[in-house]
Amino acid sequence: MSEQNENKRNEWTAKIFQIGTAECAIFFGGVAMVLALLFLALGFWQTVLVALLMAIGFFIGGVKDKKAWIADKINKIFPPKQSVPYHTDNVELQRAVKAATESQPEMVSEVPAEEKPTEE
Repeated sequence: MSEQNENKRNEWTAKIFQIGTAECAIFFGGVAMVLALLFLALGFWQTVLVALLMAIGFFIGGVKDKKAWIADKINKIFPPKQSVPYHTDNVELQRAVKAATESQPEMVSEVPAEEKPTEE
């Protein structure tokens, strides 16, 4: 009996975030109603404070390795200078990119001199 209830609960929670389902409409309607009641009861800035504190609580409780998560987000915004912006398993390509970034040869382009017409 409990396995059957667990399957129903898992099915319902999967439908909560599936846009277009009745479960999704009920869930987000309830969230909007709670948010509206908070705006009316507390005001805008107090509601923003409550939402911010809830987000911090979710972060503390939900993220296992906080330093790595924060470092990952910072590196996405400000990537390190020596990092390659893509990942590949091709070893030859990795060597070529590494060689190109370590020693960048001077780009010398020889432009042929324009031929002047001879006047005779």
